[in-house]
Amino acid sequence: MADEDKFKSLYPTALFHFAKKIDSLKSILECQYFNVSYAKEIIFSSNSRFVMGIPMVSFCDIRLSQLNEHTIKYGHFGLGMSKSWGERMGLNPVLYMSKQSALFKKYNDRMLGLGGSVGKFANEEGKSHPDFLRKVKHYRESANLLRYMKNYQGTLHRFGHKPVSNYIFADENEWRYVPAVMETEHFIVSVPSEKKTRKDPKQWKAKFNDELKEKGIRLAFTIDDIKYIIVNDETDLDSIINILKKNFPANKVDKLISRVFCSKQIYDDL
Repeated sequence: MADEDKFKSLYPTALFHFAKKIDSLKSILECQYFNVSYAKEIIFSSNSRFVMGIPMVSFCDIRLSQLNEHTIKYGHFGLGMSKSWGERMGLNPVLYMSKQSALFKKYNDRMLGLGGSVGKFANEEGKSHPDFLRKVKHYRESANLLRYMKNYQGTLHRFGHKPVSNYIFADENEWRYVPAVMETEHFIVSVPSEKKTRKDPKQWKAKFNDELKEKGIRLAFTIDDIKYIIVNDETDLDSIINILKKNFPANKVDKLISRVFCSKQIYDDL
């Protein structure tokens, strides 16, 4: 055995995407793509707070032994996609930032200055100037890193649940898909204050998500990219198998059925 074969990576070869409802999983399987939608992200540094909405699809780079903890938080239904598919489609690991690190503050200051220069150029020369689009693209490409940033540790907020303090976000080993910097009109958006969104925390993003749908921005896959199909328990199996039989070629269905797992059973057997 070659020396390199003796070492096993700490990371699996699958990326998991979870959903709270079985209907969401069925929809993904039927259309064979993940919907891209805006998610609220809050990044803290030592002396600043940045609240933004980012168009994305999120995945977790976790092993099956970690499945129970993640399904409790994000849903008992999901897909495990091959990591080679993720790399091919442009997914990238999140950059986890310490609140005490000066890196984010310096980066944010640089982006504020660059954004200000673009705004100044638009005011002085006009948006119809031949160089304006080039400057916008340069700014977005420089600011794109911001869409992959997340605090290493902080408070976990989930709709309908109490906030969880000192949550280690890095435990999720998150990978993200975000559209290309010039593919969307709103590549990053400002999120209204909690006071304005308290009655309906998701209302702020409805318009932006509609724009993504109108442009057909989505994350596609084929059945060969699926490594695992996760359901809650055995009562969910029949409906998922029916979806597979209805939407996929007969010569592929048996292979897909063999990849269906119950999260409860996995947890009980660990």
